[in-house]
Amino acid sequence: MGKCPKCDSAVTTVELEKVTLQAGLNIWNGISYVCPSCRYVLSVGFDPAALQGDIVSEIVEKLGRA
Repeated sequence: MGKCPKCDSAVTTVELEKVTLQAGLNIWNGISYVCPSCRYVLSVGFDPAALQGDIVSEIVEKLGRA
């Protein structure tokens, strides 16, 4: 079982927080994974549900133009 690098608590669950990921003019929805004990950010990544919705919307929009 992993431990939080900040508070040394066992990490059996993580809490998710919405964040914005930005690279230049590109902006995506992201998620930060935080320790439930001390709120330390363990990792950050793309929000898979939001990314899937964005991909579907873009495909539908492009198909509508065809």
